[in-house]
Amino acid sequence: MLSATPEPAPAGSIVFGAEALEVRTDGSTVLYPYGKGAADAIASVSSLLGAPQSSVHVPVSKCQPDETTVTWSTMTLEYESVDPAAAAWFRVQTRTVSVQVGISSPNGARVGDAWASYAGSLAGHPNSTGDYQGKTYTGIVDSASLKAPTYGTIVDGVDGTITGITAQSDLHADC
Repeated sequence: MLSATPEPAPAGSIVFGAEALEVRTDGSTVLYPYGKGAADAIASVSSLLGAPQSSVHVPVSKCQPDETTVTWSTMTLEYESVDPAAAAWFRVQTRTVSVQVGISSPNGARVGDAWASYAGSLAGHPNSTGDYQGKTYTGIVDSASLKAPTYGTIVDGVDGTITGITAQSDLHADC
């Protein structure tokens, strides 16, 4: 008789915190503040998700810096620079269900989960809902930075399903 082989447990987890990217492995958590260079965060995420692809976006004017996007199968990391160690900040985003590792917000949002069960526990958090071309779009401030309260973690949804997590986001941006 054949039995189903259980899925292996994720090797670790990643949390898109309001002030830092948290990488959890082997019972320990390492914080990578968004206001520091990105090199160590890239190396740590790569140890869980494998080698990334990187692309540099050349500015269209002298007033814009080079921006690099590092992409794994389930998340991206962007920073202003061509050198991750010299980056003054970085930002992370996921829009894909991760089976390799758990990727979540500080309050437990995961891409693909039901919006109602997640957002229902965040009563009082700033949020928005709008309809466009037959779809209902939602967004909520999952967590805000204590050091810089205009920045934090944003969770987005479409038609009742969580579709994205972004940190560190400008909580006053309109896009």
